[in-house]
Amino acid sequence: PEDPQPRPESPRRRPDPLPAPEFSTLRQAPSATAAVPPPPPPPQAVHPTGLASSGDEARGTATREDRVLAAAARLRALAPATARREACETLLTILDNAGQSDPKFKRLRLANKRFLRTAGKFAAALDLLAAVGFERQAGAVPADDALVLTRDDPGLLWLGRSAIRDIDDT
Repeated sequence: PEDPQPRPESPRRRPDPLPAPEFSTLRQAPSATAAVPPPPPPPQAVHPTGLASSGDEARGTATREDRVLAAAARLRALAPATARREACETLLTILDNAGQSDPKFKRLRLANKRFLRTAGKFAAALDLLAAVGFERQAGAVPADDALVLTRDDPGLLWLGRSAIRDIDDT
């Protein structure tokens, strides 16, 4: 006496909202065919001041943390050592001040003579500032252009300061 008609599902049962894990990502034995390397990342769009553009598509897949560390590594490669040390000291001052609550420390004029003489002339320094959250803001005249900290992320500021201190132990 089997029932030829299937039983309808209970209306209380709902499908699982989480997808089942894909087992294709588990380790598999190496195949006989050679692995093809992944394609290189797309080139990064750079603003004329050296700052990366604000669109995430231009940044590829690098996280902000990766970009901070990459910029610090490029700063480490700068020669001569005196120019590198001056740039690091200026960047440390900027990042230390940016951590304060006063808004005047979250804005840096691009025409600032000390900034231009020490850190502003290096693309790696500008990239580091962009990675921690500084964005270019155009002024009424080019002399009023500034970098403004628009991202409130103390962790990124700490990472930037730490990466700079590791360069020359400044």
